[in-house]
Formats: sequence, C-alpha cells, structure tokens
Amino acid sequence: MRQECILGNSICNSLKGAFVCDIGKTTIFANCKGGIYESCKDTPICDDVAKYINYYSGYIYYLNMNDWNIFRIKPDGSGKELFIGDGGYFAIENGILVFEQRVDKSTKQLKRILIESLECTKT
Repeated sequence: MRQECILGNSICNSLKGAFVCDIGKTTIFANCKGGIYESCKDTPICDDVAKYINYYSGYIYYLNMNDWNIFRIKPDGSGKELFIGDGGYFAIENGILVFEQRVDKSTKQLKRILIESLECTKT
C-alpha cells in the first residue's frame, strides 16, 4: 500500500513562489504589497511581505521577503514566531522542511529539518 505524501503546498504552486495555499476549504494568499490574508476577509493574518506559503500541522509557514527569515503563524494570526533565521526558498513534505540557508554572502546550502523536533536530517 502506497503511503500518502503530505505537502505544505502543491509542487506547481511552489515553483511559482507559493503565493497561495489552501487550508481545507479556506484559501490563504500573500498580497504583493504586503500581508497574508484569508480569502473573503479584509484584515490580514500578518503584515509581512510573504512568499513560499505552506501549511502544516496547524501553522502557516512563509518566507518573509523583507529579512529572508522563515516564520510560522497560526491561521488566526496568533503565535507568530521566527522558525529559521537566514532562510531562503523552502518547501514542506511529510513533516520535513527543506530549505536554503545562507552560510555567507556568496554561499548557500540546502538543509532539511524535522518540523516537530527541529532536528536536522541528512540532505
């Protein structure tokens, strides 16, 4: 029996910057001028300029384009916290966040972290 793959966003959407993410019947999206919004609501979940929006286990994960850090926040706007500093492009698959991290100004490396335990895994 094949195990279902759980993605934080679709592969095609992630390749285009993941400005939109579905959470059940709700759509979460990033406004290009700033803010993460839930469809049909005027008040933003947060005001950050976001990209690579993913949803996993009760949190929205996103790359803040102002400081290139990966944050997570609950869909109601509470619990915002820095998740990965000096992050970059990322995706979530089966509870593993695969991300690009800056080592210095000219060097980046690919890393994998288990979301639940924050343990690094082999790339």
